[in-house]
Amino acid sequence: MFCAGVDTTTNLAELPGRADAERAIDSALRSTNPGWLATVVADRVHLIYERFGYAPGDAVLEEIAARLLTIPAARVYRWTATSFVVLAPTRPAVRLPESIEASCTVLPLASVHSAAELTARLDHHVALRVAAA
Repeated sequence: MFCAGVDTTTNLAELPGRADAERAIDSALRSTNPGWLATVVADRVHLIYERFGYAPGDAVLEEIAARLLTIPAARVYRWTATSFVVLAPTRPAVRLPESIEASCTVLPLASVHSAAELTARLDHHVALRVAAA
């Protein structure tokens, strides 16, 4: 499940949270070059928690976060317990090992009309992915 050479010691509690993400999204949408947004949802972490406990599930989330933090010029936020938001000036290349079951959506922020619309879309996307797991 883990890949050699990737530091997976990211402290999830140190990542900025949803409120910070919402402020950053609002600020980006008001700028002349809003950049890109990626969402990453760890699809089956809830099942890992149920079957094996919190340590293995958190290890999966920590690896995802560590990989997202390597995206150049990106800002990474924890949106929900099992999802992340990435803001970047250019299209972020999200690369996760195949062994990690996660869904990723990338979109240009210029295609979004308002922060409230985007927040609703993100919440809906995360809810669908969690329900599918």
